[in-house]
Amino acid sequence: MTLKVFSACALLVTTVAHAEDYLDIVSSYHHDLPIYGTQSTHFVDAFNAISTNVQFRRHDPGKLVPASQALEAVASGQVDAAFSVAGYWWDRLPAAILFSSFPFDFDPGGRLAWLLEGNGGALYQEMYSRAGYDVKVLPCGLNPGETSGWFRSEITSVEDLDGLKMRIFGLGGEVMEKLGVETRKLLADELSYAIKTGELDGAEFGTMAADVFLGLHENANYVYFPSWHQRSGTTELLVNGATWERLPDMARHAMEITCLSNITLNMADAEMANARAYRQVRAAGQVEFRTWSPEILAAFEAAWNEVVAEKVALDPFFARVWKDIEAFRSEREGWLAVSKSQH
Repeated sequence: MTLKVFSACALLVTTVAHAEDYLDIVSSYHHDLPIYGTQSTHFVDAFNAISTNVQFRRHDPGKLVPASQALEAVASGQVDAAFSVAGYWWDRLPAAILFSSFPFDFDPGGRLAWLLEGNGGALYQEMYSRAGYDVKVLPCGLNPGETSGWFRSEITSVEDLDGLKMRIFGLGGEVMEKLGVETRKLLADELSYAIKTGELDGAEFGTMAADVFLGLHENANYVYFPSWHQRSGTTELLVNGATWERLPDMARHAMEITCLSNITLNMADAEMANARAYRQVRAAGQVEFRTWSPEILAAFEAAWNEVVAEKVALDPFFARVWKDIEAFRSEREGWLAVSKSQH
């Protein structure tokens, strides 16, 4: 259905066969990875269908530059653009993780509202500019909550976490470390085998559909919810600053509009892809679904409060962004309480 829509859009504009400008865009995810990789191909296909004088050429991670160096490659002009997540740069930009995902995060609607209606979008651009990265950033994808982890053994108490070896992304990893978990950094396609061999006791990567695509369900016995560590996530489009400035207004507007469209398509795709993956795992009957106990969730939240306090004390810009997030959530919480109440 999506490709038919893109084809129909293409009929509404002048042919792109004589595009004057070709931009190389690198993705941090392989094109066939559900939700994460496919949203970059959706963006490129949609933009190329409506843009008459600028076209993107998409490249999988590692084809032009390593995924870990995409920000520097775009800022330096080595490539024109990247489709990635800000959380990948948090080792050099501590606040970047807040624009990607963090424990006890916004729900997807709240994250989008903060970025588009609150101060999130302006702070997002300021983060890159103040650090000297010559890039234009656009939110270009919105991911729903992830699975909380696939484990070899059942976890019934906080004590069961002590000594576990786990792959977990971002600040959720620092939360787990405070509870005695040994966190490991492994590539996505290594995770299932690492659980099978016992190198890992558990792992989280992404949403249900992406995890099933990677085979995490094949060697785990339990999967846990809810997604306390990443309730939502932003995918970003980074464009080299000089490239952005030289593009015609129509091309810049087309990128902005296509990113908004991509967010909508991404959320719809994720809802159905995750539902199908859930049914697949349920039907196989190998993995048992579990909910974190109130005791364990309270321990996660207490550890998170410690982590975020440490980050606020260490980095002034992190502190500024966090203060804005708290103010935005406070402004919204009354409405959320009313809208979710029973009448």
